[in-house]
Amino acid sequence: GEFVSQPALRVELLVTLANGLAGLSDYDGAESALRQALDEGVPVLGRRHALVLSARVGMANVLRFRGRVPEMQAELDALRADMAATPDVAAADRVEMMENVVHLAVNQGRYADAEAAAREVSALSTRHCDRRHPRRVTALMLVGLTASYNGDHERSLQASAEAAALAKDVFGAGRPHARVF
Repeated sequence: GEFVSQPALRVELLVTLANGLAGLSDYDGAESALRQALDEGVPVLGRRHALVLSARVGMANVLRFRGRVPEMQAELDALRADMAATPDVAAADRVEMMENVVHLAVNQGRYADAEAAAREVSALSTRHCDRRHPRRVTALMLVGLTASYNGDHERSLQASAEAAALAKDVFGAGRPHARVF
């Protein structure tokens, strides 16, 4: 009845389900739920609707973990353009999309691009996320990682130390819970 007639609610629930499945490393299930969210959401809500963008970011994650680089690259290119044209994108989705850009650049050996994207992730997370948001920790870790790949070990150590200090604040001492890969 009512659930069926609310496409935004259906998309949101499917994205939530997919995120849970991806967190359990069930990428087949996550991809299936995200495909359903996109198949139902895009025709009714449009490809730039905030919930559809969230599903697309989730799909980029799944594609990365499944090693489907060309599909991921195409989706990230489209996401960047659509997010640039959409003012009401959720901050976490914008940050997560850029995290995928960093990972893709690292995997392709484009370390200068990866570091530039990591700095953008850090700036976005600083602007749009609460100071104690876990994405801020991840952003700093990505800056440290990419600076290291580029041979800037001082910057790498600085960013890693900042990430470690923030992780203690966010997660508590003795409980490292940052998700980078």
